[in-house]
Amino acid sequence: MISHLFSAIGLASNSELTFQRIHELGCAHWKLICVSLITIFAVYWSIKAFHSRLWFLHFKKKAKEHLLNVRQHWDHILSKTKNNKKESKHGEITKLPLEQLRNKLRTGVYSAEEVLAAYFNKAYQENQQVNAICEPVIEALEQSRQLRRENAEKQLLYGIPVSIKENISITGHATTMGCAKYLDQIRTEDAVIIQVLKSQGAIPFVRTNFPQTLLSFDCSNTLYGRTKNPIDPARSPGGSSGGEAALIRLGGSILGIGTDLGGSIRIPCHMCGIYGLKVTASLALTMKALCIPLMWELDPRVVPKPFDAQTYESTKPLRIGFYDYDGFVMATPGCKRAVAIAKRALQAAGHELVAYTPPRVEFAYASLSVPLTLADGGKMMISHLKHESVDPALRSFVLSTSTPIFIRRIMEILIRPWNWPLAKYFGAVSGIRNITAFWQAENAKDEYANETMKRWKELKLDAVICPGFACPAQLEGRGLRCVGACSYPIIYNLIDFPAGALPITTETEEDQKALELVKPRNWFETGIWKSTRGALGLPIGCQVVALPFQEELVLRVMRDIESKLSAVDE
Repeated sequence: MISHLFSAIGLASNSELTFQRIHELGCAHWKLICVSLITIFAVYWSIKAFHSRLWFLHFKKKAKEHLLNVRQHWDHILSKTKNNKKESKHGEITKLPLEQLRNKLRTGVYSAEEVLAAYFNKAYQENQQVNAICEPVIEALEQSRQLRRENAEKQLLYGIPVSIKENISITGHATTMGCAKYLDQIRTEDAVIIQVLKSQGAIPFVRTNFPQTLLSFDCSNTLYGRTKNPIDPARSPGGSSGGEAALIRLGGSILGIGTDLGGSIRIPCHMCGIYGLKVTASLALTMKALCIPLMWELDPRVVPKPFDAQTYESTKPLRIGFYDYDGFVMATPGCKRAVAIAKRALQAAGHELVAYTPPRVEFAYASLSVPLTLADGGKMMISHLKHESVDPALRSFVLSTSTPIFIRRIMEILIRPWNWPLAKYFGAVSGIRNITAFWQAENAKDEYANETMKRWKELKLDAVICPGFACPAQLEGRGLRCVGACSYPIIYNLIDFPAGALPITTETEEDQKALELVKPRNWFETGIWKSTRGALGLPIGCQVVALPFQEELVLRVMRDIESKLSAVDE
């Protein structure tokens, strides 16, 4: 029995050893698998990082070559346009309003080549202050000579130099979005608006700066650098058409073409103190030049509607709504005062002003405008930046849109109890969940437009005035903290109402004192208030809005404000 007992103990001991051995072999197996996986991933990411670094260096080299080429183009242009005998005329030429300059061109007082030379030199000179220009359009020299040979003086914009935002296609040039990777994608055809401008004798002569990816209120990118505000270099000229606004403010361009997705023309106009859809005879002339059959022949999506001079020139009293608070984000005291001045100007012009509040702006901004703009959660924008250096002004936005969407949605829920505006931001930049949600948002957008038009009809409104932005020009790099300020312009992009911007006043010491008496209520307004401190002397504008296809009415209201502004301004 004892021998059997020892045999059993021996078998048990051998079983334990066998199990322990198997366990040790299994652990070694898993360790080997884990080490192998870690090694594979480490090698993969190292190769990917190395590959990305090679592309980055390649694009950096391309950018240097491009900028050298730009410098050579400027040298060539300046050598061709500098003429001591004619340079004395340059100052005279660049001080003329568009209508007067056009008349002098048509009567032969100045040639198209002289005017182009004057503006090339003026633009180059002013660009040293603000860095508003990406590159000159060297082909403009030949175009000005061609106009002279063709005797094209009857064209509406004969010989007028026009600055063009860089994202608008011009034959022989790239549209880059501020990314060096796109420098090789040279356009082989002019954009429709460029073709129409040229058909009317206008000369595209420089291409202007913008923020990287065009989704920012700042105006800088890693390819062309930062554009400064022409009044205060520490502040932004606005985005995304900031280069246009800065150059026009300094007189380096007499007429510019930009784009506006969510206030990208009106915001820079507001921050630089210029006109978007500038309301003078020059603007009417420009609109007449663009609203011609060629425009809708080239692009059938454009409504074939000639410029309505009767509406623009009418003196019939209008019923105009006004508001200085949209029910979502407070405008600064200076921006509210600008609306009050514009209101008094319109009353002095004989119009009736009635209080108006736009419907559900918080919903329109946070649940429709931003999510529909970033419907994919920012994936397309991030793809443009692959292998690219990200501009510092855009890094916070890129970080928030490159964070996995499910994390953004979790952050929205966690942050909501103590910072609902920031939670709204994370929810908005998460985009649209799926196709069904996308079509629901599109349907909600249509319903919101109908709701707005219904309210206008109930009040019998012809137009509306309101802040163009909730604050003056923000400090450079603080665009994300002022993101709530764009609730004023962006809702009219959402519902496709025409809108213009015009300068009204400047930030005063009284505005700065009033700012300290009003406590910001949330994250949006705290960023706006902080950025506005120290904005003394900066321009403040007003926005004019009308119903769809009533651009001429917008211009007419802007003209009426301008005509009475000096009489009512404080």
